[in-house]
Amino acid sequence: MGRLCRIRTRSWTANFRAALDGYRTTRLKGDKEHRRRTDIAAGSISPQKLFGVPVGLMFYEGAARVLRSGATVPSLLTGDPHRIVVEAYPGVLARQIIGRRSYKQDTRSKQTAAHAQARRDILVASRNGILSSTHGIFVEAPDSLCEDPGADRLDALLCAVQAAWSWRRRFDGFGAPADGDPNEGWIADPTLSGYTAPSHSIEGTLDVTAQAARRIVGELGLWEMSGRGGFGYRA
Repeated sequence: MGRLCRIRTRSWTANFRAALDGYRTTRLKGDKEHRRRTDIAAGSISPQKLFGVPVGLMFYEGAARVLRSGATVPSLLTGDPHRIVVEAYPGVLARQIIGRRSYKQDTRSKQTAAHAQARRDILVASRNGILSSTHGIFVEAPDSLCEDPGADRLDALLCAVQAAWSWRRRFDGFGAPADGDPNEGWIADPTLSGYTAPSHSIEGTLDVTAQAARRIVGELGLWEMSGRGGFGYRA
Protein backbone atom coordinates (compact mmCIF):
# COMPACT_ATOMS: atom_id res chain seq x y z
CA MET A 1 0.00 0.00 0.00
CA GLY A 2 2.85 2.37 0.86
CA ARG A 3 4.47 1.74 -2.54
CA LEU A 4 1.15 2.33 -4.29
CA CYS A 5 0.75 5.65 -2.47
CA ARG A 6 4.25 6.71 -3.54
CA ILE A 7 3.51 5.81 -7.16
CA ARG A 8 0.28 7.79 -7.08
CA THR A 9 2.04 10.74 -5.46
CA ARG A 10 4.70 10.76 -8.17
CA SER A 11 2.00 10.58 -10.83
CA TRP A 12 0.02 13.47 -9.34
CA THR A 13 3.20 15.53 -8.96
CA ALA A 14 4.10 14.84 -12.60
CA ASN A 15 0.63 16.01 -13.67
CA PHE A 16 1.03 19.17 -11.61
CA ARG A 17 4.43 19.85 -13.15
CA ALA A 18 3.01 19.27 -16.62
CA ALA A 19 0.14 21.69 -15.94
CA LEU A 20 2.57 24.43 -14.88
CA ASP A 21 4.85 23.71 -17.84
CA GLY A 22 1.87 24.10 -20.17
CA TYR A 23 0.83 27.31 -18.44
CA ARG A 24 4.27 28.83 -18.89
CA THR A 25 4.12 28.34 -22.67
CA THR A 26 1.20 30.79 -22.80
CA ARG A 27 2.91 33.50 -20.77
CA LEU A 28 4.87 36.49 -22.05
CA LYS A 29 8.63 36.64 -21.61
CA GLY A 30 9.44 37.89 -18.12
CA ASP A 31 6.21 36.49 -16.70
CA LYS A 32 6.67 32.80 -17.35
CA GLU A 33 6.49 32.11 -13.62
CA HIS A 34 3.74 34.50 -12.60
CA ARG A 35 4.02 36.38 -9.33
CA ARG A 36 0.98 37.58 -7.46
CA ARG A 37 0.75 41.22 -6.43
CA THR A 38 1.49 40.19 -2.85
CA ASP A 39 4.61 38.30 -3.98
CA ILE A 40 5.94 41.38 -5.73
CA ALA A 41 5.25 43.53 -2.68
CA ALA A 42 6.95 40.98 -0.41
CA GLY A 43 9.93 40.48 -2.70
CA SER A 44 9.23 36.76 -2.80
CA ILE A 45 9.64 34.38 -5.72
CA SER A 46 6.80 32.98 -7.80
CA PRO A 47 4.57 30.34 -6.17
CA GLN A 48 4.75 28.54 -9.52
CA LYS A 49 8.50 27.97 -9.34
CA LEU A 50 9.46 24.30 -9.65
CA PHE A 51 13.26 24.52 -9.42
CA GLY A 52 15.79 26.06 -7.08
CA VAL A 53 13.49 26.93 -4.19
CA PRO A 54 10.47 24.91 -5.43
CA VAL A 55 7.69 27.04 -4.02
CA GLY A 56 5.25 25.54 -6.53
CA LEU A 57 5.84 22.07 -5.10
CA MET A 58 5.47 23.43 -1.58
CA PHE A 59 2.09 24.81 -2.63
CA TYR A 60 1.23 21.44 -4.16
CA GLU A 61 2.04 19.66 -0.90
CA GLY A 62 0.10 22.11 1.25
CA ALA A 63 -2.97 23.04 -0.77
CA ALA A 64 -4.55 19.59 -0.78
CA ARG A 65 -4.05 19.28 2.97
CA VAL A 66 -5.65 22.66 3.59
CA LEU A 67 -8.58 21.60 1.43
CA ARG A 68 -9.00 18.31 3.30
CA SER A 69 -8.78 20.07 6.65
CA GLY A 70 -12.13 21.75 6.12
CA ALA A 71 -10.77 25.07 7.41
CA THR A 72 -11.71 28.49 6.03
CA VAL A 73 -9.27 30.38 3.82
CA PRO A 74 -10.55 33.97 3.68
CA SER A 75 -11.83 34.95 0.21
CA LEU A 76 -10.74 31.60 -1.24
CA LEU A 77 -12.46 28.78 0.64
CA THR A 78 -15.45 28.68 2.97
CA GLY A 79 -15.14 26.03 5.64
CA ASP A 80 -15.12 25.75 9.42
CA PRO A 81 -15.51 29.34 10.67
CA HIS A 82 -13.60 28.47 13.83
CA ARG A 83 -10.48 27.34 11.94
CA ILE A 84 -8.96 30.02 9.75
CA VAL A 85 -5.94 29.60 7.47
CA VAL A 86 -3.96 32.65 6.40
CA GLU A 87 -0.70 32.84 4.50
CA ALA A 88 2.34 33.98 6.46
CA TYR A 89 5.87 34.66 5.24
CA PRO A 90 8.48 35.13 7.96
CA GLY A 91 11.05 36.55 5.56
CA VAL A 92 9.07 39.71 4.95
CA LEU A 93 8.79 40.37 8.68
CA ALA A 94 12.44 39.53 9.33
CA ARG A 95 13.49 42.07 6.69
CA GLN A 96 11.47 44.74 8.44
CA ILE A 97 13.62 44.14 11.52
CA ILE A 98 17.14 43.40 10.21
CA GLY A 99 17.02 44.34 6.54
CA ARG A 100 18.53 41.91 4.04
CA ARG A 101 20.87 40.21 6.49
CA SER A 102 20.76 36.42 6.30
CA TYR A 103 19.63 34.82 9.55
CA LYS A 104 19.33 31.10 8.83
CA GLN A 105 21.17 28.29 7.12
CA ASP A 106 20.36 24.57 7.09
CA THR A 107 23.79 23.46 5.84
CA ARG A 108 26.04 23.10 8.88
CA SER A 109 29.24 24.03 7.06
CA LYS A 110 27.70 27.34 5.97
CA GLN A 111 26.35 28.37 9.37
CA THR A 112 28.13 31.45 10.71
CA ALA A 113 28.27 33.68 13.75
CA ALA A 114 26.67 36.40 11.64
CA HIS A 115 23.59 34.22 11.16
CA ALA A 116 23.36 33.63 14.91
CA GLN A 117 23.71 37.34 15.64
CA ALA A 118 21.00 38.18 13.11
CA ARG A 119 18.61 35.73 14.80
CA ARG A 120 19.36 37.27 18.18
CA ASP A 121 18.77 40.74 16.76
CA ILE A 122 15.37 39.69 15.42
CA LEU A 123 14.34 38.20 18.75
CA VAL A 124 15.63 41.10 20.87
CA ALA A 125 14.00 43.71 18.64
CA SER A 126 10.71 41.77 18.70
CA ARG A 127 10.77 41.63 22.49
CA ASN A 128 11.64 45.32 22.69
CA GLY A 129 8.40 46.29 20.99
CA ILE A 130 9.50 46.98 17.42
CA LEU A 131 6.32 45.29 16.14
CA SER A 132 3.91 47.23 18.34
CA SER A 133 3.55 50.18 15.98
CA THR A 134 3.11 48.12 12.81
CA HIS A 135 1.43 44.90 13.96
CA GLY A 136 -0.02 45.91 17.32
CA ILE A 137 1.82 42.99 18.91
CA PHE A 138 4.17 42.69 21.89
CA VAL A 139 6.29 39.54 22.04
CA GLU A 140 7.54 37.62 25.04
CA ALA A 141 9.84 34.76 24.06
CA PRO A 142 12.87 32.91 25.50
CA ASP A 143 16.42 33.21 24.16
CA SER A 144 16.31 29.55 23.12
CA LEU A 145 13.95 30.45 20.30
CA CYS A 146 16.85 31.74 18.22
CA GLU A 147 19.33 28.94 18.89
CA ASP A 148 18.27 26.77 15.93
CA PRO A 149 20.51 27.60 12.92
CA GLY A 150 17.63 26.74 10.58
CA ALA A 151 15.45 29.27 12.43
CA ASP A 152 12.37 27.05 12.35
CA ARG A 153 11.22 28.15 15.81
CA LEU A 154 12.02 31.79 15.17
CA ASP A 155 10.16 31.63 11.85
CA ALA A 156 7.20 30.07 13.68
CA LEU A 157 7.19 33.07 16.01
CA LEU A 158 7.28 35.55 13.11
CA CYS A 159 4.45 33.70 11.36
CA ALA A 160 2.46 33.71 14.59
CA VAL A 161 2.84 37.50 14.75
CA GLN A 162 1.50 37.82 11.21
CA ALA A 163 -1.36 35.42 11.94
CA ALA A 164 -2.22 37.28 15.15
CA TRP A 165 -2.28 40.58 13.27
CA SER A 166 -4.58 39.05 10.65
CA TRP A 167 -6.88 37.65 13.34
CA ARG A 168 -7.18 41.05 14.97
CA ARG A 169 -8.41 42.36 11.62
CA ARG A 170 -10.90 39.54 11.13
CA PHE A 171 -13.80 41.99 10.89
CA ASP A 172 -11.94 43.85 8.16
CA GLY A 173 -11.26 41.02 5.74
CA PHE A 174 -8.45 39.60 7.87
CA GLY A 175 -6.26 42.46 6.68
CA ALA A 176 -6.59 41.79 2.97
CA PRO A 177 -5.40 44.68 0.78
CA ALA A 178 -8.27 46.78 -0.51
CA ASP A 179 -7.06 46.50 -4.11
CA GLY A 180 -6.04 42.84 -3.94
CA ASP A 181 -7.31 40.04 -6.14
CA PRO A 182 -9.46 37.79 -3.93
CA ASN A 183 -8.68 34.84 -6.21
CA GLU A 184 -4.95 35.10 -5.54
CA GLY A 185 -4.89 35.38 -1.78
CA TRP A 186 -2.32 37.46 0.08
CA ILE A 187 0.47 37.32 2.63
CA ALA A 188 -0.81 38.46 6.02
CA ASP A 189 1.28 41.47 6.93
CA PRO A 190 0.28 45.12 7.39
CA THR A 191 3.17 46.40 5.28
CA LEU A 192 1.82 44.44 2.30
CA SER A 193 -1.80 45.43 2.84
CA GLY A 194 -1.50 49.18 3.15
CA TYR A 195 -1.88 49.32 6.93
CA THR A 196 0.65 51.44 8.76
CA ALA A 197 -0.69 51.36 12.33
CA PRO A 198 -2.47 48.89 14.62
CA SER A 199 -6.24 48.91 14.41
CA HIS A 200 -6.80 48.99 18.18
CA SER A 201 -5.19 50.75 21.11
CA ILE A 202 -5.04 47.57 23.17
CA GLU A 203 -1.93 45.68 22.14
CA GLY A 204 -1.89 41.96 21.56
CA THR A 205 0.56 39.84 23.48
CA LEU A 206 2.16 36.54 22.48
CA ASP A 207 3.61 34.63 25.41
CA VAL A 208 5.84 32.15 23.62
CA THR A 209 7.87 29.38 25.21
CA ALA A 210 9.75 26.66 23.34
CA GLN A 211 6.81 24.31 23.90
CA ALA A 212 4.38 26.97 22.74
CA ALA A 213 6.45 27.49 19.60
CA ARG A 214 5.96 23.83 18.73
CA ARG A 215 2.22 24.23 19.24
CA ILE A 216 2.27 27.31 17.02
CA VAL A 217 3.85 25.29 14.26
CA GLY A 218 1.11 22.66 14.37
CA GLU A 219 -1.94 24.72 15.23
CA LEU A 220 -1.31 27.53 12.75
CA GLY A 221 -0.23 25.16 10.01
CA LEU A 222 3.35 26.44 9.86
CA TRP A 223 4.70 23.37 8.15
CA GLU A 224 7.99 22.65 6.46
CA MET A 225 7.17 21.47 2.95
CA SER A 226 10.22 20.25 1.08
CA GLY A 227 8.59 20.12 -2.35
CA ARG A 228 9.83 16.54 -2.71
CA GLY A 229 6.78 14.81 -1.29
CA GLY A 230 7.84 15.32 2.31
CA PHE A 231 5.51 17.07 4.71
CA GLY A 232 5.95 17.62 8.41
CA TYR A 233 6.61 20.32 10.92
CA ARG A 234 10.04 20.95 12.30
CA ALA A 235 10.27 22.48 15.75
